[in-house]
Amino acid sequence: MYPGLIEAINTHQSYGSDGDRHQEIRDRSQFLWQALQSMEGVTTVSPTPPESGLVAFQLTSGHHARAVEHLEQSRIYLRQILNPDCLRASLHYFTTESEIKTLIDGIAKLVS
Repeated sequence: MYPGLIEAINTHQSYGSDGDRHQEIRDRSQFLWQALQSMEGVTTVSPTPPESGLVAFQLTSGHHARAVEHLEQSRIYLRQILNPDCLRASLHYFTTESEIKTLIDGIAKLVS
C-alpha cells in the first residue's frame, strides 16, 4: 500500500502547489457556476461564485431525483441534496474542462 500512497502523493503534487490546486478547483467551479447562472430553468443556490469545488443549483422543474437518474445514464454523476432541495456538482482540479462542458450540456438538455 505504501507505494500506492507515494504514487498518489506524487500525482497530486504534479498538479502544482496546494494554492495552485485550490485555485484550479475554484476556477473550474466558477466556470460551471457562471454557465448555470446564464441557463434558463436553473438557479444557483448561492448568488456568488463558489469558494470550493461544490456547486449547488436547483432546476425550476424541481425534478431533482429524476435529473440525477437521467444524467447517470450518460455517466454524469451529481448528488441530490434534500435541504435545501437542490443538485450538487463536486469538481476537483483534475476535473477536465471537457467533463464540465459535458455536465453543462447534460443539464441544458434537462431544462430545454
